[in-house]
Amino acid sequence: MDAAAALSRIHEKHLDIIYIDPPYEGPLSAQIVKALANMPYVDEETLIIVETSLSSDFSFLEGEGFVLEREKCYKSQRHLFIRKA
Repeated sequence: MDAAAALSRIHEKHLDIIYIDPPYEGPLSAQIVKALANMPYVDEETLIIVETSLSSDFSFLEGEGFVLEREKCYKSQRHLFIRKA
């Protein structure tokens, strides 16, 4: 099943942490984060951690209602720590 489509099958009332580590190249990270913006189990207390490439563009976060709380860069990838605004 497609990862973004599977998000609607989660029936928890709240999730504390969501960790996303899809293939770095391609639109899947952005698709998943955008889909999470509309999920009822994601709120201001949910921490979303995305592992992605150093060059990936996440400038869309604010438009989707998210804030980037922290970014940790490594040699070839980075972790983004995101919450709902």
